Amino acid sequence: MSGYYNYYKVDKNKTSVTLLSKLNDIKLQPKQLYHFKDKQITNFRDYVIEITQNSIFTKISFEQLIFKVKTDFYKINPSEFEAIMDWVHKYYNDNEDIDKFLIELGLEEIESFNTKFENDLFFFGINGINNYYSTIKKDNFWKELDTLSNAEEMNLVLDFLTFLMIKFIISNTETNTKEQFELINKLENAEGKTELKEAACLFFETLKDMNSDYSKMYSDSIHYFSQNAESLLSKIEDFQAGIANYNGVIFIEACF
Repeated sequence: MSGYYNYYKVDKNKTSVTLLSKLNDIKLQPKQLYHFKDKQITNFRDYVIEITQNSIFTKISFEQLIFKVKTDFYKINPSEFEAIMDWVHKYYNDNEDIDKFLIELGLEEIESFNTKFENDLFFFGINGINNYYSTIKKDNFWKELDTLSNAEEMNLVLDFLTFLMIKFIISNTETNTKEQFELINKLENAEGKTELKEAACLFFETLKDMNSDYSKMYSDSIHYFSQNAESLLSKIEDFQAGIANYNGVIFIEACF
């Protein structure tokens, strides 16, 4: 499936004030009228009511959503977050700097992954943690996840993917360059992350074994990782830098 995913961190002090005021004001006229079938939706409350009435999948209570934004944004569920982001983008689609405006609301984009194969990274990372790392070491916060929800879980997966991408880069490099030596050194001197490095190396061997069922099933993704390991490593490092001082929930905006 084509599309992209934006990952966000949240400043609850801002969402509980600035974002709340934007969503809660039923008299606030949007810069652009939002058309829903034969109706013109002019405020967030009516928008939530319409998508709830016209969808068998998305059922959102405006009152409950507003209460969560006011008291603890981390309790917002994916459908509620999607509704908030959709409304903000519709309302402020002519804003000169939408990213800056989102930060003012308390929603800061960490990183964006804009191809199917880039998005597969986290599937592989979670799979590697569940099936390789967790057999070596058990971290109390990790609960055999299939989706990531907070910075602690994300950091573990990003560390794992860092080692995995380094293995791809080293295996693709025929000459001993300065950059390769630096990566080898980073891999060999993974202080405090020995088990994670070991798990990533074991997973890498599975991915490179073209006779394994796993590599046959995901051959296209594995080929993409191999060919784009350096750029993917850069995105992983940027993502990790973006959550360096963040301990909260990570929200995902899916755009198709």
